[in-house]
Amino acid sequence: MAMALLALSCSGGDGTDTPSASTSSTASAGEPRFGGTLVVGTNADPGPLNPGITTSVPTHVVTGPMFNGLVGIDQELQPTPDLATSWEISPDGLTTTFRLAQDVRWHDGQPFSSADVKFTFEQILLPFSARTKAALTPVLAGIDAPDDTTVTFRFSRPYPAFLALIDKVNAPILPRHLYEGTDPMTNPVNQRPVGTGAFKFASATPGNEYRMVRNDDYFGEDGPYLDEIVVRVIPEQASLAAAFEAGEVDYLPLPPEAEVDRLAELDGVVATDAGREAFASVTFLVFNLERPALQDRRVREAIALAVDKQFIIDAVLDGNGIPTTGPISPDLVTFYSDDVVVHPPDAERARTLLADAGAADLALTFVHDPSVARLAAVLKDQLDQIGIDLQLVSLERNAWIDRLYKAKDFDLSYTNFENGPDPAIGVHRAFLSSNIGPVPFSNAAQYRNPEVDDLLTRAGTTVDTDERVKLYDEFQKIVSEELPYLYLYQVDRGVLYRSEFGGLHDDSGKAIIYYEDAYSREGEPQPPSG
Repeated sequence: MAMALLALSCSGGDGTDTPSASTSSTASAGEPRFGGTLVVGTNADPGPLNPGITTSVPTHVVTGPMFNGLVGIDQELQPTPDLATSWEISPDGLTTTFRLAQDVRWHDGQPFSSADVKFTFEQILLPFSARTKAALTPVLAGIDAPDDTTVTFRFSRPYPAFLALIDKVNAPILPRHLYEGTDPMTNPVNQRPVGTGAFKFASATPGNEYRMVRNDDYFGEDGPYLDEIVVRVIPEQASLAAAFEAGEVDYLPLPPEAEVDRLAELDGVVATDAGREAFASVTFLVFNLERPALQDRRVREAIALAVDKQFIIDAVLDGNGIPTTGPISPDLVTFYSDDVVVHPPDAERARTLLADAGAADLALTFVHDPSVARLAAVLKDQLDQIGIDLQLVSLERNAWIDRLYKAKDFDLSYTNFENGPDPAIGVHRAFLSSNIGPVPFSNAAQYRNPEVDDLLTRAGTTVDTDERVKLYDEFQKIVSEELPYLYLYQVDRGVLYRSEFGGLHDDSGKAIIYYEDAYSREGEPQPPSG
């Protein structure tokens, strides 16, 4: 039942978006080969290498090859075996039982078991992971691990998005023997992670480079094929593009928006949006609703009227994006609604609203990380047109995350919320009042609305798709009126990689994280001995 509901809840067609750049011819297919090094370029340091305490993409770009979830997710947005080889859902939808792969070992040689799964959910994901906490806290009744290879999740109400939730992006399984009795936020293991994945941690130079080597004892049937994966941190977008152009970087999972079209035209470069079907990201402008000036909806509406989204897309993203009207991405066609309140640019009306609110000549801070420096500059100029002095505060990415989600020391900020493949996974976390707290990528606005809490809880636990659509329609209408966030745009870009590599986007709907199946076409036909 849940698998059928998952298929219904996701976008139709072939699962791919319109390419953000002209798509080069895919390099010739062939059998995967062994050996070689893949250099991945990213513009942000991942911070602590614990994927269970953050949904930050730069963290998962590094940790993805090192960890596993209970299930994977393919390009048709269906669950596939990972640590779980099979699963059974009860007729009433209230229990899901998983059979786990046998003879799986952690990278330090210790055996993996169902106790690791139970511990990870109860002690790490539910307290610290914004998506999992928001999704499961209202519905999960308990977790049983009757033997080493069986784990059962019990629910108080059906939760149709469960299998879509529990991949290694949202629910990576962590080693109980290394985390039990510790603070998972500060455990030293976060600096030298131990997973069950296809690649093992080798070394790290924070802010510069992270290295992983192949796990010769990997339990998967195929691969890993590469000898090594190196993730290079290059914060400046132009420098990241130059490194790729010079052949110093092989793969850009998140290419610089303003450089995508140019880089895609280079010889030997493949540009594709395949492998991103399960991601649908909306960029929000975050209002701190604890600040007195921003508690007045007229001030938030004035800011919305000052922001020209299409200008931002053209000037900041080089046209590689679409304006958004609400928190649910248009890619989630089943649940997206355009029956919402919109705020087309109107500076005169904005100034009137500010005057009525007694907020003329307002000064606000905009706290951000360097990746959106161009967005910050445009927002400052646009708000200046209505008399708001936007003071820009640029911080290193992890310092920005701490200030936004933990200290909550900001007036305005921004964030990206991955929606897919179901709103219950990616959207609820930003709006549920129960998800206010020092958890990255949670309810940063500190928005509280009992009606929205109820709508989202029912939408996440209702089996009937038509009823879910009605509930999400009403939710989108309310939050477009109340403006706890301003929904700016959805970036429309794929990935870029060098054609001498394969396996980067063929099998998963989350290939920017699931890239451990990559191989070099210049490798050897047989795996290394031993």
